[in-house]
Amino acid sequence: MLLTVSLWTALLGAPASAIAPPATTSLPLLAPAQEPGASELEVPEGVPEDDGEYIWQRFSEVAGQQLRYDQLIKLCQKRTGKNFTVDGENTAVRTRLENPVILYGPKRIRKAEFYAFFQTLMKINGLVCVQQGSGDLSVIMITADKISGTAVNPTVTANTILVEPDDTKDFASQPGTYIATVVKLNYVDPGGISVALGKLLGANAQSTVQALTTDNALMIQGYGPVVASTVRFVRYLDVKPEIESAVFRKVRLNEASAEEMAELLTELADELASTSEGNIRNVSARNRNNSQSVAQDPIETRILASTRDNSLIITASQENLERILDLVAELDTRVDVPESNLHLYVLKHIPVQDLDEPLQDFLQRADQAEQEAQQSGGSTIASREQDIVVEVQETTNSLLVSATRTKWAELKLLLDRLDQPQPQVLIETALIEISENFGRDIGFEFANSKVPGDGVMRGSVTTNTGITSPDADGDRTVDIFQSGITAGILDGQGDGEFAIPFILRAAQNSSDANVLSKPSVLVSNNKQAQVTSTDQVPYTVATQGQVGIQESVEFAEAGITLGITPSISSSNFLRLSISLTVSNFSGDAVGSQPPPSTERTIDTEVLVPDGATMWIGGIVRDDKLTSRQGIPFLSDIPVIGILFGADSSSSSKTTLFFFCTPKIINEFAELQAESESAKAVAAETIGLERLRVIDPKYGRETPADIILSDEDGRILDPGALNAPILVSPGGEQDPMQPVVVEEVDPLTVAQPRLSTQEPSEPK
Repeated sequence: MLLTVSLWTALLGAPASAIAPPATTSLPLLAPAQEPGASELEVPEGVPEDDGEYIWQRFSEVAGQQLRYDQLIKLCQKRTGKNFTVDGENTAVRTRLENPVILYGPKRIRKAEFYAFFQTLMKINGLVCVQQGSGDLSVIMITADKISGTAVNPTVTANTILVEPDDTKDFASQPGTYIATVVKLNYVDPGGISVALGKLLGANAQSTVQALTTDNALMIQGYGPVVASTVRFVRYLDVKPEIESAVFRKVRLNEASAEEMAELLTELADELASTSEGNIRNVSARNRNNSQSVAQDPIETRILASTRDNSLIITASQENLERILDLVAELDTRVDVPESNLHLYVLKHIPVQDLDEPLQDFLQRADQAEQEAQQSGGSTIASREQDIVVEVQETTNSLLVSATRTKWAELKLLLDRLDQPQPQVLIETALIEISENFGRDIGFEFANSKVPGDGVMRGSVTTNTGITSPDADGDRTVDIFQSGITAGILDGQGDGEFAIPFILRAAQNSSDANVLSKPSVLVSNNKQAQVTSTDQVPYTVATQGQVGIQESVEFAEAGITLGITPSISSSNFLRLSISLTVSNFSGDAVGSQPPPSTERTIDTEVLVPDGATMWIGGIVRDDKLTSRQGIPFLSDIPVIGILFGADSSSSSKTTLFFFCTPKIINEFAELQAESESAKAVAAETIGLERLRVIDPKYGRETPADIILSDEDGRILDPGALNAPILVSPGGEQDPMQPVVVEEVDPLTVAQPRLSTQEPSEPK
């Protein structure tokens, strides 16, 4: 049943474009319910208000006086001249038409846009406009926008309006009109863009985007605003890609080498390309069977060196070219000292051969530890820094090193700390050997004896106590030239004369020896020094050869061998490793046998203070020997038993003392003073002229130059101190420059110490 209002029929019966109700026109306010007998649906008074090209919509906010949606349809019919009907099969539509239109505050609408505003309000209530028929026969049916939750009403989709893509903008303000369009694509892939748009619209958008891969197009279906905005998205994305072309540039270098610069920049080209945002846009489109594909096509960066004019020829993208030009500007600068990986380090204090093996082993272990640390830390980045190469040059006591700047800085710091002047140790030793020997022989012997040269042998009793010895004829003789006394009455002057056939032997000997040896040596810290003083005694050795017995001369050695290694510890204490061997001859060589000798050895390690004279060790030997030869029983008779035997006794005592005085020499001044003291002692001992054979510059002339100390005379030699000392520089050196040897005045190093004491006799 249709209800009409006669006043609106008279005013709004013409088309919407021709209707312009006066602003003062008002309708009587009627109850929302339909009155019996009314012929048209009434619209509350004051809802529309004309304002030139605009119209004011004032919907009441008071409950019971609000405009219903069926009244809104009537109002739109009057305003636009369109014919509306209601979907009678959908009971939900009837129910929604009775809902009040809630809009707070007045709404000013352009008259030409009133139908769009009407669709917006209807869409808010879940109602849409579906056009049935076309032209003058068209009728707009009001129905629900969806059924069963989110599904679009089939009535809506069945009456989809097909529009051109460019005309979809006309439906951007018609949310209640369901349309469809087909958009042809020129550059992008329909499959990929349809997936992207589907995610953008979401599942509740009540619109669909379908890829037509055969036609390289998209079919978009939905309500007007959604379809219009989707078409705008497609137009924005479906554009021709920007294909960047390569740029050529020739760059002249002023300072740097073109070959080195090209090599360096080529290594950086890959990183420049990977970080370049411009390369992301460097794509080219390829048509494949009416479909579009996009593939990245980065411009290759190429850098060539032109040695003819020391320039670079660069081909790259514009962005990469700008980066490369910035790098060239930074690198092409004058370098006063060219950076190099080759270095020369001259050692000043340490022998290079002592440092070679430990340094090589340390560098190898350090590199191995660094690699293990990277592996244990899970790092997958391999170190590209070159290894350190060290070559030893013993002639110049230097190291040739190939290393990067970082590695060289670390190695140089290590070498600077290692190549420090090592303190030296002056070791003065004293070896004292005292020996005492005593021997005594007393004995009687009865024998058929003869004095050498006499052919007569007499006597009837024979004994042997070692006084006589048999000769070649079997007779017993006595050596009358032995030490001591040898006496006896062996024969008279004729037959029958008196004779006592016995010999008396008595001898005694003693010897004392006192030997002082003072070997001294100057040695560097932790280095071994060895002092050897030996005597050689020749002896003849007979050997059986092919042509008979051959004799050769060999030598037996005996003397002193001292090996000592000092190690300076804290608080000026020295740890000394000492090995001392003392040997001497105790007799003469006999035939082919070497002379007998004795040997004494001391091996020890001690800790002594600096400058102190310490007793290191010694040997005391005391030997006593007693022997008796005689006639049994008779030689044991008291008093007279001595006539029937021979007694001998001997004793020997040997005492060996070893003293050591180590002195730490930290500076050259101390060494100079010790040297001058030694020269003074030598000058007093062998004479000044003979000393000048050793040191021609030694110039002590008068005893007034003698400086006294506690024990030995100290000699001052100003002339020798004025002699220049040549000092070779150490540390890192320029391989291209010669090594300069500096002269140092010793007087600036150490000032001599004068003494007013009288000179003592040199020892």
